[in-house]
Amino acid sequence: TRPAIARGLRALMRLMEADDPAARDDMAFVSLCGGMALANSGLGVVHGLAGVIGGTTGAAHGAICGALLAPSLAMNMDRAPGQRMSDIARILGEVLGSDPTGACDALARWAQEAGLPGLRAQGLSADAFHTTALASQESSSMKGNPVPLSVEDLCTVLAAASR
Repeated sequence: TRPAIARGLRALMRLMEADDPAARDDMAFVSLCGGMALANSGLGVVHGLAGVIGGTTGAAHGAICGALLAPSLAMNMDRAPGQRMSDIARILGEVLGSDPTGACDALARWAQEAGLPGLRAQGLSADAFHTTALASQESSSMKGNPVPLSVEDLCTVLAAASR
């Protein structure tokens, strides 16, 4: 909710200025709220793949999700075109200074330039793509994706995220 987000941002600002136990408590509360919201929202392909990858590689969940975000978004835009995806591409393009048609590529470049490692560097080999894709299709997170994705689609996402 917006009040929880505002509370979290204020707490983060206080933590950046000084060690503040109350701010840590606020951040813990906001994190709990975020976790509950995500657990009930149906997360989609990024988290569907990330859970499997993290379980097999031990890589950090946030880094895995970051590597998967742009190619997963591109796949969903391709497989589920419509106004919602167009709006996401437009907004992402505006933020990244890109045409909407190149927004996912711009996001991938931004992540790479920021130093986010691809999945290969995080321990996922190309040999594991098919097994990872199969296992992820059974995850509860994958059921929240806007459209069902095939094993081939998921392998394409994994290859793009491995750069």
